[in-house]
Amino acid sequence: MLISDTPVKWGDKQVRIVLMLCFNRDERFIFNEIFEPLTMVLSSRENVKRLVTAGDYQEFIGMLAGFMEF
Repeated sequence: MLISDTPVKWGDKQVRIVLMLCFNRDERFIFNEIFEPLTMVLSSRENVKRLVTAGDYQEFIGMLAGFMEF
């Protein structure tokens, strides 16, 4: 995970949060459970603005989990 203080050019977009996810073959079902809610959270500019203010990893994860609907 990267939370950049300044936007990073990603193609023709500017991004502040970069996440890398990996799953083993036996737990691929987890990807299906979290991908859509995660995408919905990170598609909101307001959510991203709040997430980038997190002071540390634990705060970021807490905020992200609070935004996600399962």
